[in-house]
Amino acid sequence: MPKRTHKPINLILKANPTHSVTMRTECAMTIVGIRKSGIAKVAIPILWLSAGAALGYLAWQPGATQWWVLPLPFIWAASRSRLAAFLLWSGYYLTGARDVPAVFFTFFPESWPGWGGAVWLAHAAILASPWAIVWREKLTSWRAMLGVAGALLVTTLPPVGILGWLSPLLLAGDAFPGTGWIGLGLTFVFLVLLAGCARHQWRAVALILGAAATSLVANMLYTPARAPDGWVGVDTAMGEYPKDRAAAYRHHQTLMASVRTRLDAGAQVIVLPEGIVGPWRSGSQFWWRDMGQIAREHNATLVLGADLPADGERYFNGAALLGATAGALHGRIPMPIGVWRPGQNAGGVPDLFGSGTARLQGVWTVYSICYEDFLVYPMLLSILDKPRAIISMANNWFASDLDAIWIQRRSIENQARLFGLPLVRAVNLAVSHP
Repeated sequence: MPKRTHKPINLILKANPTHSVTMRTECAMTIVGIRKSGIAKVAIPILWLSAGAALGYLAWQPGATQWWVLPLPFIWAASRSRLAAFLLWSGYYLTGARDVPAVFFTFFPESWPGWGGAVWLAHAAILASPWAIVWREKLTSWRAMLGVAGALLVTTLPPVGILGWLSPLLLAGDAFPGTGWIGLGLTFVFLVLLAGCARHQWRAVALILGAAATSLVANMLYTPARAPDGWVGVDTAMGEYPKDRAAAYRHHQTLMASVRTRLDAGAQVIVLPEGIVGPWRSGSQFWWRDMGQIAREHNATLVLGADLPADGERYFNGAALLGATAGALHGRIPMPIGVWRPGQNAGGVPDLFGSGTARLQGVWTVYSICYEDFLVYPMLLSILDKPRAIISMANNWFASDLDAIWIQRRSIENQARLFGLPLVRAVNLAVSHP
């Protein structure tokens, strides 16, 4: 049997020049296709992540409007994969919560620097996951709308809602002030319907125009609510509560002088920032005893942000009430990890489903303490009690220029605007230096 011989490829190409050109062209096209495919595998996910990040930044940069969240459900419904849906919303949450690593480091300065980034990524992943889970490959309009409705509810309500910063529903206060539950429902419906328009762009345009027109009317009719006479919030720039007892005494004396000035000016409710008087123990209570008596004589109430003792090393992140209204306010959701440390016998004690309302000077009032300002569901629980005012207390002792401080204020202001309630706010910032 004759032995087979195999000619080298270069001899074959020389023998047939036309075939040579064809093969080389096909090889070149294959290589280019492989390279393009490899680039696309990297570039496309980056584009989805960047789209969400851009909208997150536009919606939550200082001075911004939250209307920028409106395209998110539309883009999500148009995504081609579960990964794309996840990356879109991850980019949004990562950009909106961009200060998390810096805040983490202030609470845990001796920890490994990477932990702040890990918490930041985990927070975004938890909030983006529901959006990825409800995504489907063959996403009809009805499925898209149901998916957005489900994801909005999951990321707003506990347990995921405990981490629910940057909720698209916060747009309601910007778009439909003074309309309350109706405005919240309209925002929910507009976001849901936009997801159903992913394959009908003209419908999306019509829907956005309709939302803008409705918002214009609501804003024209809206009159900002005025705080009850004599209600004041005291902003401070005193930094962290002193650890030295002598310094702590001077800290309290400064606060009492500020409070006394306002009492003499006729203030009826004086709100101080969260945690500004530190642990509410016998020493602090003794220092404030006389001021409480003076407030009572003025028929006024002092709301002092304090750490109210619970059991062991645990405490309630709340406020002590002195004067005409005496008692205590217990916060509902201390900041996870920084203040509330599940599984440890130290830190803040949560009350996840507390009403967050109390009667101050005869006025039924919502009290929102620091981290709660970011969230939607605590306010919705409080609104069920039909309050007439909101007080907000925060302590950003570690900084004065982080974007998160503005995002916090904007979140609680939008909720107050939505329900047409006056907001009295007291915030402590880092020590200011000339």
